[in-house]
Amino acid sequence: MFCQADSSMPSLKSEAEFYRLSYLAGLLTQEQVIAWADDVIPQTDFPQIEVIDVSLTPPGNSRELDSRLSKIPCETDFCQEAMKSLRQVFSLLRMRMLEGKISYKKIASITWLLSQYSLFVPEEYYNFLVSTDDSYSLAEQGILDIEEVEADINTFLSNFKKNNINSLLIYWTVRSFPENQFSLRAETLAGTDLHNM
Repeated sequence: MFCQADSSMPSLKSEAEFYRLSYLAGLLTQEQVIAWADDVIPQTDFPQIEVIDVSLTPPGNSRELDSRLSKIPCETDFCQEAMKSLRQVFSLLRMRMLEGKISYKKIASITWLLSQYSLFVPEEYYNFLVSTDDSYSLAEQGILDIEEVEADINTFLSNFKKNNINSLLIYWTVRSFPENQFSLRAETLAGTDLHNM
């Protein structure tokens, strides 16, 4: 399903989806996700029960954390919130790429994950998300030019120079980023429909 771009500020739903996708991709730890929920809860007199549930997720339970993040309600346009969250993940990927902390091969793997686990895939991102992993695999086999594939990744991510999420939010999550944290957690959930558990 496709949606059009929206440049407005992120909502609670888009932030939750950013954390869900970044966690499944191995870009953020469960501790960082829980810290986000813990920070959100005292910002209102009546915090959403779904956010409290995220905060109370048992350690190491990827399925449960994914499920609880998915249940945080959307109070605006559902499709637009998915769009915002993807832009946030792309910004984080670009930051890590520029820092030399993530390989092109891993970025290609993450694009496939995003195409599978995003709530919606915006039309303007669809081709990049569904084809980059295959293109990189073909490049490794010598069928495509690997420099051209990596240049395509650079070109796409260069569109996300500004974070569509609170700068402090990005700062503290990236600041404490573990250097060996790039395993795709969704691989451990292969064959499971994460959103119907």
